Amino acid sequence: MCFSSTSSDIRSCSSTSRGEVLHALNEVVRQTEQVRAAEAAGKLIRLPSGEGMALVFRDSPEAPAHCALEISAALKTRPEVQVRMGIHSGPVNEILDVNERANIAGGGINMAQRVMDCGDAGHILLSKRVADDLAQYREWQPRLHDLGECEVKH
Repeated sequence: MCFSSTSSDIRSCSSTSRGEVLHALNEVVRQTEQVRAAEAAGKLIRLPSGEGMALVFRDSPEAPAHCALEISAALKTRPEVQVRMGIHSGPVNEILDVNERANIAGGGINMAQRVMDCGDAGHILLSKRVADDLAQYREWQPRLHDLGECEVKH
């Protein structure tokens, strides 16, 4: 899963600017190949969060990382949208919310957010579990850089 959020700098923006930034982020995310393919296959759950979103890809361990790279590349032409992303693979439960809409909960979501919280705008951070999994693929090896450990809140 990929958890993304606009950087803390957005808090100083007006609510109109905040809305525009979130709209731009949503637009970019919807246009990624990974999101479109997973949605078409019924393998994606999106969960909005205050200043970002969680994307749960149910079929591919690489999809969240590919998606994050697509988002990052697309945002290079939109400097007003500053985003940090955290990726983790872990337990996620599909539940129905109070409005009987699909929702997600579980330790996997919480850890993806904690991983993201260790970064700043422009960062794509992976949990050790995801980094270890991706390191097994030749294509990912040059893209992975060990930054050490980050203490996260529980």
